[in-house]
Amino acid sequence: MALYEKHGKDDATSFRSFLGDSMPFYREKSYETDLVQELSKKTASQRIYAPEMQPMRQPNPSLLAVHNCLGKCVFFPASKPRRLGMSSTQVESGRKALFFSPSLSKEEWKIRRGGLVVGGKCIDFLVMGKPDTLFEGRWTLCSLGNAQFYELECLFNKPLLELLATVKSNALFFNYPGVGESEGNPSRESIIQAYRSFLRLLEQSKQEIGVKEILLYGHSIGAAVQAEALQSWPFDPDIAYLAIKSRTFSCLSQMAKKRTNRWGSRLISLLEWELETALRSKYLQVPEIILQTASVPSYREICNQKEIVDDTVISQKASLAYALLQNQAWEAQKSLIGIPEKHNAPLSDVAYLACEIARYLGSA
Repeated sequence: MALYEKHGKDDATSFRSFLGDSMPFYREKSYETDLVQELSKKTASQRIYAPEMQPMRQPNPSLLAVHNCLGKCVFFPASKPRRLGMSSTQVESGRKALFFSPSLSKEEWKIRRGGLVVGGKCIDFLVMGKPDTLFEGRWTLCSLGNAQFYELECLFNKPLLELLATVKSNALFFNYPGVGESEGNPSRESIIQAYRSFLRLLEQSKQEIGVKEILLYGHSIGAAVQAEALQSWPFDPDIAYLAIKSRTFSCLSQMAKKRTNRWGSRLISLLEWELETALRSKYLQVPEIILQTASVPSYREICNQKEIVDDTVISQKASLAYALLQNQAWEAQKSLIGIPEKHNAPLSDVAYLACEIARYLGSA
């Protein structure tokens, strides 16, 4: 079944077609040539039209411009790479380098770039898989931090790729609206709708590509985006889900309050930018693993708020795990894992996390 928005029906491409109809995309004779060309283009030429989604409530029209400005300048600095000390071509160079990456080729990762059209805006994404996993049913939807790009994460975050390989999962990475080559602005509504569109894409492709399990991996603000996107989500009973939240906050205003006193918190409320990670986590209907920086020498489950520490970005009391330990009346099974890494440090114990995943989903 082709997935499309009303305005794009004639050009619609199914996710199965994107991965290859008669044969997997990586077996096509022109795979390497096509990939080099695709990674060199500014915008993705392979496009899928997202399934129609229920519209979200927009911010007050009189505040929309300021709302979007806050998203660009504060919450998603990746939309302005120079704010991160990066050149305007650094991300583009990273994308081109994916084809030549030794870590990708050595581990036999096969990649394909595409664009998912959501609300008329093309959201840049990358699919990663291996010949023995691509149609075996396990997928990971990755939502990144506010200063991250999928191009650079796939190029340099070796522990994350190792985790995907260990649990035998394919992956779908995307850049938020307004980040990298994704069109639009990083508004609260647009980032959540983009996430939901990718999740729905995987769910509606379960017959075509055999999706059986979906891991939802979010880091930092990406975990908060995941939490809001999953609010009241109609999970497919035929698919097993597992949410993983890495080093995130209880709510955006709480984190801002700790860093700016009260004015940041009030601004978030006024401009309708709140992300209530702890509240959404409490009522989440699928199992969840939460990774939080703690005073531990190695990965282990934590049950005491005092073990949680400041991770250089999120303070102890603003963290998700701290809020959940304050009131443990959550609805689905959770594992709260203390890790020694600071906020953006790579995961150091992939084997431990892989075992936790297997505990919930079993071995792939």
